[in-house]
Amino acid sequence: MDLYSAEKSLKRFNYQIAFALAVLSLLAIGTAVLLIGRRETIRKLEFLA
Repeated sequence: MDLYSAEKSLKRFNYQIAFALAVLSLLAIGTAVLLIGRRETIRKLEFLA
């Protein structure tokens, strides 16, 4: 494997890592939003009960 193809595959790997981190970040944010919304719904139900 020459240096050019090694550098090219390393760049592709870096993009894959960045993409995976972006997806995980979005999932974490979505989960936090759902949990906060669930907590608010529980508070409203307890208030109404």
